Amino acid sequence: MILVTGANGGLGAATINALIKKSSSLQIAGLVRDRSKAAELIEKGIDVRTGDYDDFDSLVAAFKGIEKLVLVSAPALSDLRLKRESNAILAAKEAGVKHIIFTGIQNRKDRKYIIPFITDVSDEVEKLLIESGMNYTIVENSIYADSIPLFTGETFEDNNIIFTAGNGRFAFVTRSDLGEGIATLLLQDGHENKKYTLSNSESWSFTDISAIISNISGRSISYRNISKEEYINHQVSKHNLPPFVAEFLANWGIAAQEGEFAETDNMLEQLLGRKPTGLEEFLPGLFYSTFHTT
Repeated sequence: MILVTGANGGLGAATINALIKKSSSLQIAGLVRDRSKAAELIEKGIDVRTGDYDDFDSLVAAFKGIEKLVLVSAPALSDLRLKRESNAILAAKEAGVKHIIFTGIQNRKDRKYIIPFITDVSDEVEKLLIESGMNYTIVENSIYADSIPLFTGETFEDNNIIFTAGNGRFAFVTRSDLGEGIATLLLQDGHENKKYTLSNSESWSFTDISAIISNISGRSISYRNISKEEYINHQVSKHNLPPFVAEFLANWGIAAQEGEFAETDNMLEQLLGRKPTGLEEFLPGLFYSTFHTT
């Protein structure tokens, strides 16, 4: 049996949906914290199990009888993430899981910029997984295309996109494509004890994104690069973001300036049997409600 953690989340749900499409006979379980929010999963025939990354015993119980576990990285803007993902790996080993597929973050070999609580934690979790004695597949995902509104905003005030990425590029990839790629990995042999980067086959700067959004909206949208400090001040004063959230977002742009997310890889294209969805195709749907009001 395959279990996917974060089954109610974007990547977890995309992986489960892809598995269902690929095989109607698969036994699929999904981990959620609150069963009352899992009605859609239950309707699809998913074996819904409850567990919390902060509750080791609940994870051991949830992982019993599981052969392959998709460990979707646990979101946290603190050092809790390392504890939670370590709990999941140790609980999986105790429960007898044979193979963990861990979804980490795109990781350039000569990394120049660390995003606190993100890229540094992924390194430690990967090390723990490799040393666990279980079979593993590490999937280092590129940045979600679905997350672009977090960086651009959705109102495009003064017809600007204001961010910290400079000319940095991102090999943005949709959660749907990632879910399909991970599902294929799960159903194929030969991926044990390997590490892959799942990215798009091309990359985009925020200048490129502003041009695409200009075409979508019929407005002239420009990209304006600002410093990290200016960005934090802007987000705090204009949008009432907590300073630590504004800094967290700014760090992704600074990392992009160092080329951390620009590298492309053809592994996802191979798994999909087609090119991953590009932003020219994806963004019109993502921003549909922004530019089409009833």
